[in-house]
Amino acid sequence: MKVGIITVYKSENCGSYLQAWALKSSLEKMGCSVYFVPYKTSDNVLKVGWRIIKCCLKLRFRTAYFLLKRKILFNKAQRRFPIMNRKKKMDAFIFGSDTIWNFEAPFFRKNRFFFTGKGIIQLRYTYAISCGSTPYEFFEQDMVVKEEIARFDGISVRDEHMKKILERLFPEKHFLRVLDPTLLLDLSDYDKFACLSPSIKEFMFIYYFGKISDELFNAISFFAQKQGLKLVNMGSPDRRFDFNITNNPKEFIQYFNSAKYILTNTFYGCVFSVLFNKQFVTDGFYKKKVDDFMKRYNLQSQYLTEVDASAVEAKLITPINYNKINTEISKERDASLRFLNEIVIKGRTE
Repeated sequence: MKVGIITVYKSENCGSYLQAWALKSSLEKMGCSVYFVPYKTSDNVLKVGWRIIKCCLKLRFRTAYFLLKRKILFNKAQRRFPIMNRKKKMDAFIFGSDTIWNFEAPFFRKNRFFFTGKGIIQLRYTYAISCGSTPYEFFEQDMVVKEEIARFDGISVRDEHMKKILERLFPEKHFLRVLDPTLLLDLSDYDKFACLSPSIKEFMFIYYFGKISDELFNAISFFAQKQGLKLVNMGSPDRRFDFNITNNPKEFIQYFNSAKYILTNTFYGCVFSVLFNKQFVTDGFYKKKVDDFMKRYNLQSQYLTEVDASAVEAKLITPINYNKINTEISKERDASLRFLNEIVIKGRTE
């Protein structure tokens, strides 16, 4: 059976890359031939090249090197994804996961007909679809999008916000909430993917979008020194950290797996902290998808609402009850894989 995945797979973002890879891997385990359907993006080589040139002109050589290395690493990683332009050759399409129905974002709004499957006549399903913070009113008012969503053969969602919107739009239909595809795989799958452990030992890992405030940096720095740990940052270069690692999927897995403690403000930072059973804190509770994930597993105690050394230490050294969380995820994994398997069975019998 040939399955076409429609999702964001060309982004230089570790979470976007890994959700695409994990869904592909899960379907391949079920015996499918999996391809990605290409989409138009403005993030091309010329755009990245121009950003690098501007950084050099401003003497920001560290940032220029970071941009160039990130582009090279992601280009190499994306070769894992087979591309299929001819949609007619597919037996079924799976849309998702991630926030491809986040029509508040200009990219997804511009390509909303592509990401809702306009023109596709084969079987089409969503897996762990999300709309970010897009309000109900957008879906209600865009009749084309609403009609295309109604034509899906089955819809599964990643978060409660998306589920509630769809239940309001189509009260007669059932929408299953499933795991993000990154949680479908075993730890052994990630060991094979990452291959090696990082060369840096005994560290606290920082995976954070945006600049960390001096107040927060001082708090985690004090904690790390007290624990005898180095601070490893993945993202834009920041001289305050002991080590800066360029974003790339393999090292993302390596450092999450080997970290003693983690600070993040991202959805996938929280997901992989939980997947690897790490002690972590987050101040990303203002993001709907982060808050949804944390509440799903009763992890609100890991919210960093006070930024001082004592609060950081108290939250990081208090053990998280991963026995209960792992049991819950295991049950949800079984249900999520059954949903995918039903798609495969349907595709083979059509």
